Amino acid sequence: MDMRDVTPFPFSNCNSIIPSWSLNDVVQAGFWPGSPTDTSYVFDQQLFRLWDSIQKRMPGTSESSFIRALEDVSVMKGRVCWLSLFNFVLMFLHFCTVV
Repeated sequence: MDMRDVTPFPFSNCNSIIPSWSLNDVVQAGFWPGSPTDTSYVFDQQLFRLWDSIQKRMPGTSESSFIRALEDVSVMKGRVCWLSLFNFVLMFLHFCTVV
């Protein structure tokens, strides 16, 4: 699995680039919104599946350590290094209840 495919996919201003970028569009494209009310940044759904697997295979691994590792990978790849732990946990829990 290429980490590029599972790290958060930030847009500088997604709503101005794709005005019709609705919640349904985000989900159908294989992403998940980074906030319940804002589609200006999204997570690849594979990221949540990876985190789910890590939690099950390596109990005790913290969300904050996982997020820090993703931020490290983003920095190494020259990408934006900002993830909201709160939003990640909230959206992961939402993803698990819906999918």
